[in-house]
Amino acid sequence: MRNNIPSIQDSGSTYRSRFVQIPIDLGTVSDPVRSTTRTSSRSNGPSRSNNLTEPESDSRSDVVNFLKHHKVCLGTCGCIFIFIIILLVPLSFSYVDYDKNAFKKNTMTNKVNTDDVYTNGRYFWGINYRPVTFPRFYNKIELRGNDILIFSDNGLEFSIECDLFYKLDPGNLSNIFTKFGNNYHSRIVDEIKASIKNTGPQYSVEKYILNMSVIHKAIVNNLNHDLSDFHIFIQPNMFFILRIVYPSSLKNKFLETAIQSLENEKSILQRDLDLIKKVTEKNVTNIRANVTVLHNTGKAEANLNLQMAKIKSKALIKNASYIGIESFFEHMNIQNVSAREEILQYFSVLDNTNSSGKILVGDIGTIVV
Repeated sequence: MRNNIPSIQDSGSTYRSRFVQIPIDLGTVSDPVRSTTRTSSRSNGPSRSNNLTEPESDSRSDVVNFLKHHKVCLGTCGCIFIFIIILLVPLSFSYVDYDKNAFKKNTMTNKVNTDDVYTNGRYFWGINYRPVTFPRFYNKIELRGNDILIFSDNGLEFSIECDLFYKLDPGNLSNIFTKFGNNYHSRIVDEIKASIKNTGPQYSVEKYILNMSVIHKAIVNNLNHDLSDFHIFIQPNMFFILRIVYPSSLKNKFLETAIQSLENEKSILQRDLDLIKKVTEKNVTNIRANVTVLHNTGKAEANLNLQMAKIKSKALIKNASYIGIESFFEHMNIQNVSAREEILQYFSVLDNTNSSGKILVGDIGTIVV
């Protein structure tokens, strides 16, 4: 009978159920007696309650009774619904940390949307979405102990310890995730180990010991070539060779070689020292000989200068004597040749005998010897 009852539109709210859809006046729900009284006492127009059929009144009574007996259950369901809403809203937010980049993943289908890269922040994606994160900054790889065992060009095996830092390119995260998924880091580490091992046999042990800068440059170049599939470029200052662990036999061999090299250098230095001593002694002898020659030469030149001075002094004396005699003859007005010769003989006697005699000339022209 209830399925045949039509839906009646009224100014009140409409209650929908699985059985029937009828209009319900709010006042009627709370108190059907008061509702009937209010409806019948209306003065404006005919009462609508009087127009209801008997089945419709029975249906309304059933609904009212249902609501009165199940209002606790309905309130509980409403509270549960509100609680679920309050619980689901925070769970619909997803967070990306400051040091991460992320893709959006549907947790129900496990499908990852690689079209957009999300940086740090809070996103309202829904309850069935979670971020798939990637490091935003540099990742450090430490290779220690026997992580990398390489061979030199002569087949000697030794280990190398190093640190390096790499950074994922945000523009190529989609390609990296498509090719390698979440295992990209382990694949990168394996590729780095393989690249360093392949570089090792290109150089000798002596090169590793004496010229590490060449090895460093070659390893970095090969790493950037081998990591091109990951769109990773390692800066030279982001790769560090910490140490190389050689076998003890190799250490002893190089120690003996180093000792022998020092002995050879010592012999060469001793030979150079002996040669320098010989050259020095020869130079000292030559210097001493030169000193003697210079001394003798100086002495001879001094004697020569002394003799020349004596000759010059005698010449000056002779010249002075000549000038003095001429002045004497002129002063005495002696013009007679024989007289001059006689006087010159007196002067010659005085000069040759070193006599202390003197020739005095008087005012009257007399000469006293």
